[in-house]
Amino acid sequence: MRITLKNGVLTSEELLAGNKTSGDFTSYELNVLGFIEQWEQGQDQFIISTSGSIGKPKSIKLFRKDLLLSAKRTIHFFNLSSDDTSLICLDVKHIGGLMMLVRSLVAKMDIIIQEPNSDPFLRLAPQEFPTFAAMVPIQLKNTIEYFSTANEKLKVMRAIIVGGAPINWQLERSAQKLKIPIYQTFGMTETISHIAVRLINGPNQSVVYNTLDGWSIDIDEGGHLMINSNSDDSEWTRTNDIIEMIDKKSFKWIGRSDNVINSGGIKIHPELIETAIYEIFNGLRLFERFFVAGVPDETLGKRLIIIIEGRINSDRELQLLSKLREKLPKYCAPQEMLFIDRFLETSTGKIRRKATLDAIYLNK
Repeated sequence: MRITLKNGVLTSEELLAGNKTSGDFTSYELNVLGFIEQWEQGQDQFIISTSGSIGKPKSIKLFRKDLLLSAKRTIHFFNLSSDDTSLICLDVKHIGGLMMLVRSLVAKMDIIIQEPNSDPFLRLAPQEFPTFAAMVPIQLKNTIEYFSTANEKLKVMRAIIVGGAPINWQLERSAQKLKIPIYQTFGMTETISHIAVRLINGPNQSVVYNTLDGWSIDIDEGGHLMINSNSDDSEWTRTNDIIEMIDKKSFKWIGRSDNVINSGGIKIHPELIETAIYEIFNGLRLFERFFVAGVPDETLGKRLIIIIEGRINSDRELQLLSKLREKLPKYCAPQEMLFIDRFLETSTGKIRRKATLDAIYLNK
């Protein structure tokens, strides 16, 4: 195994021998190398933070056997081996980056450690390109743009997996520019990374998630996804995700129940409305980020509004409102449009919807 840092090459044996000092590394590299050392020495428990996208971040204790099992499931799904090279370009304090490290160590892949940034391939020479990488959406967006005219350079890649935040309709469409398979992952810190993936590009692209071996899924009376690991006698876990179940191994994701807006007795899933609105934005050549939300209303209980990042001129605003009312069902058309210079986000790039909305009303 070879570990490539921006300061040179370090083997796992050299790491354990301790013949490099802390001054040779950045703080991020020290975090990565610290975990590798703990793993190689057989440490059994690890503490990791959740993203805090739907509440305050919290610390969770993870056990080696569970990390190992999760890694083996992904290794098996993507047929990874010691012939592969992984790119570590995510924060290893969160589950996405940590599990990339574990998979790399278990499969004995070569590892490229890249300080997290929005454009992970920019500093890599072609001979350094990995065969497997995990990214958040903004990194995928920049990777697609970077390789839009040099796609052949990536043909050695087995796959890119993308998580940490939702993939919007525009990014999914632009993913068709890359020939290598790109998979959106579905999971959480509590399930030790993803339990299912869906292919978002190529001729076999799909809106359906397929579970990895070792996971069972079901649905409760409210339409919530239920998850169970087949590894032991673990209990079923009820999630806040509303799904359409295809069969025991696959499902379509509808949205989160804690995001549902009850407007005049009609339950609105923001994620479904946002998908339709992306089409309208694209038709009008609008590229601003947005989300929809429900705010208190004396008559409806909640009324639907749209929050847009940045600002569009008044003519375009009227044009957009007209299209929204024309193309969307009456109860799904936002009744108000609000703007904010920049969305508030978690450390993994997820939009903090409630916090962003609160910030707008606080400054009104």
